[in-house]
Amino acid sequence: AVASVRRVVSALPGYDLPKYHIDLSAEGGIVISFEAGDKYADIECFNSGEVIAITSIRHEMPKTWLAETNDRLDKALVAIQSLFQGVGP
Repeated sequence: AVASVRRVVSALPGYDLPKYHIDLSAEGGIVISFEAGDKYADIECFNSGEVIAITSIRHEMPKTWLAETNDRLDKALVAIQSLFQGVGP
């Protein structure tokens, strides 16, 4: 999980994202989360090596992406950036 978190955090400066928080995951790993108003996203790095990104707007179904490769991580970060577009850090 730690190696995946390092990869994710090192990619974040390339995107316009709100302030993030890093916490332990209840499912066994580390989660990087973003929140502003009704908008929420996280990237969860599991101890198994699996990396999953989630975006949601309150009262809507969340969207999820596997983000284990650099290409998939980029797509997930673009989706997170799009969710928070216009929201300051």
